[in-house]
Amino acid sequence: MLVRWVRELAGNLCDQLDKVSFSIPPDSFPDVIEMDEIYTRVKKGACRVPVWVARSRRLGKVVAFTIGTGIDCAKNLYISAKRAVGNISKIYTDGNAMYKSAFEELGVSDLHSCGTRKVRNASDRERQ
Repeated sequence: MLVRWVRELAGNLCDQLDKVSFSIPPDSFPDVIEMDEIYTRVKKGACRVPVWVARSRRLGKVVAFTIGTGIDCAKNLYISAKRAVGNISKIYTDGNAMYKSAFEELGVSDLHSCGTRKVRNASDRERQ
């Protein structure tokens, strides 16, 4: 008798949670974004080209990417990630100074957390 009551209660609770979960927009939950660069070559012996990637922890997949160098790429990556996931609560990056400069210009530096302590100047990084 008790087991049947628990099963019915669990079934009712699951139905209620299913109904509620569909009524909440996915971008209402803040997301944590991880950003990094991957360097690749298109052809053997060619110059290295950075591919900037943003990964959503909530979705578990890459939500934005851009190709190129400089602060504009970091800005574009943030804007694309924000467009893809909506509300962002935290952004984790490596020590690339472009992120810090870009987030300061965009006014979201309070969301940024750098994973390494070694940060080079943005002007030094841009010359490379």
